Amino acid sequence: MKKHHLNTILVIFFISIISILYWKSILDVPFHPDEATQIFMSQDVDLFINGKGTDLFYSKTPTTPITQHYHLVDPPFTRYVIGLARLIFRDPGLANDWNWAFSWEINLKNGALPSQKQLLIARSSVFLFFPCSLILLFLIVNKINGKKAAWIAMLLYSFNSLILLHTHRAMTEGPLLFWLLLSIYLMIARPKNFFLTAIAIAFAINTKLTGVALLPVLVIQIFIFFPLLKTKIINVIISLGIIIGICIVLNPVYWKTPIIAFKDALQERSSLMASQKEGLSILNPEKVLSSPMEKVAAMVGNIYLQPPAISDLNNYDKDLERSKVIYLGNFIHTISQNFYFAVPFMVLSISGFFLLCLRLRSKTNRFQAISLLLCFIFQIATILIVADLPFQRYVIPVVPYSYIFTALFISSVFERKKPAQE
Repeated sequence: MKKHHLNTILVIFFISIISILYWKSILDVPFHPDEATQIFMSQDVDLFINGKGTDLFYSKTPTTPITQHYHLVDPPFTRYVIGLARLIFRDPGLANDWNWAFSWEINLKNGALPSQKQLLIARSSVFLFFPCSLILLFLIVNKINGKKAAWIAMLLYSFNSLILLHTHRAMTEGPLLFWLLLSIYLMIARPKNFFLTAIAIAFAINTKLTGVALLPVLVIQIFIFFPLLKTKIINVIISLGIIIGICIVLNPVYWKTPIIAFKDALQERSSLMASQKEGLSILNPEKVLSSPMEKVAAMVGNIYLQPPAISDLNNYDKDLERSKVIYLGNFIHTISQNFYFAVPFMVLSISGFFLLCLRLRSKTNRFQAISLLLCFIFQIATILIVADLPFQRYVIPVVPYSYIFTALFISSVFERKKPAQE
């Protein structure tokens, strides 16, 4: 018991110190225009507070078409978090959304560039999910392979260059990882409480659409865990009902005319993807992916070898050059993507994946191993199917798995005796 308490204290201490250090340098992270959009759209919270929630309902002739566009294509969770933070610190928000067709100077004149204070408030609200994600990662690996592996995974994750960049901006990646890790933890630690997992998955979906990846795993898990067919079907229906219900509650755009709004959302999403592909082919034609193998290669490259992607497109490379040089000049911000670190890490994570596959033969932690592998497989499949663009931030949901697999392999090499399940 004493060792258990000491370990808990050490984990909390480490997470607290690393979080404080990273938060102090949160404004060093180069700006991304999508942060401006999240801050601009966080005005949804203001509308609710001021009794103007009906302005969020779908309309064939919206007063502000751009806001309805975002309501239809972007999940709302991150903008709600930022909006609440703005409300607490009495920040007025942005007057206009960032327009990618305009220059940096024009966006600045239009009031679309957040101030340092606005960025600090928005990024800090999203950053709160970073230490929570570290805790969940530790709990997941500890459940599967014990404390030593959990410490290895947490340490590696803490210094991953992609995590440090993409989860410290006022964007969706930080909250998304939290909800995905919470979903995984609930699946392996509390499989009977499937409704809790359904809630976590619902919030993941309402953070970023790729959060839907874990829904099939929940359904499979219900069919594996519960013996009676009737119980299986009822539990699946309950889970889907919870997820759909939360999605409706968090998206007022569907409250008034849900069917019409949903059809329009599909069209808007399709048009957005086509527009992004067209823009990519013009600005960065070398990044266009034309085959499944290219998608796989891009995913592997982004996770292991490519330097942190400060920007998705090169529209504003000159404007971001100074902040980019300063940020990437810190070796901590690039260490995990260094070739001499990345290649051994890739080998270790692949070895850990196969080691976990071998665990399927053993009765020890077999259920947890199946759940984790299914989550990993469906997460990759979802990204490859849904995300046609090679943006690095799209593969962020896969990063925790690579460190889980690496930690499992390293701990197994140095331990002849398997740790007892806790």
